[in-house]
Amino acid sequence: MEKRTPTVTAGIRRTYSQVLRALRALRTPYAFDGRWRIVAAVGIAALLPLAACGGSSASPRQRRMCALVIDVSASIDQKVIDQYKTGVASVITGCAGGSFSADVATENSQASVCPSVAVDLVPAHPRDNKLYDDAQTAQLSRQAETRTAELINCATGRDRQRTDLFGALVGAGKTLSARPNTPRELTVFTDAVSTRRPFNLATSELEPADITSLLDQLGRDSLIATLTGVDVRMVGAGAGVDFDPSRLRRLEDFWRTYVTRAGGRLTAYGKTTEGA
Repeated sequence: MEKRTPTVTAGIRRTYSQVLRALRALRTPYAFDGRWRIVAAVGIAALLPLAACGGSSASPRQRRMCALVIDVSASIDQKVIDQYKTGVASVITGCAGGSFSADVATENSQASVCPSVAVDLVPAHPRDNKLYDDAQTAQLSRQAETRTAELINCATGRDRQRTDLFGALVGAGKTLSARPNTPRELTVFTDAVSTRRPFNLATSELEPADITSLLDQLGRDSLIATLTGVDVRMVGAGAGVDFDPSRLRRLEDFWRTYVTRAGGRLTAYGKTTEGA
């Protein structure tokens, strides 16, 4: 049974008192003989679960997790990065009631000086009042959007000639692994071309043998993220990339194989949010 909080305990005490007052109000001489004690016990037993549930919300370890990785490398046009900023709001809205985190894919993602984002999109002290709780959630969502925009601005103001997409995915995987038994999803805003050497997808033909070899190398260098049970969406994949259609299909094959090896499910892959 879930441990009761002081708020829940107080609710139980109030319910107990309410039941006793209701029984006394009957003003019957038999209200508290043996039979009515049984009735009282049954009534309280029926109401206690309601008191225990009232005002409760999912504990931090039960909340769904939504991670976002934003590719801000020089290969991504500034107009596209601005579109990413707009897309952030949709990701946050879709994560309402859960825990949101965001980070950037830079030239060296695991050593970025730009602070990552982590916001619980649920009021810390809900009041079971829809207007109040919704207002608090909206405020938290705006906070998450503002901090993510600051993160993007920080990263785009620094050296970003190459993309360490694999390092960023490893970081997101570590964040999501903190709650392995909750629904988790990862959205990646990227053209899907990681270019940091020696894992430069822009120069690889990505034939099946190339994909296998590259994944083996990534595994040896601990650059296969831990995404067990995670739903992954890649938004913007292939957009603005100078690959012919055949090579674009092989790029998608690579990422589908990567995500599978990482233990996740690639649920969407496309050039635009709508296409994904």
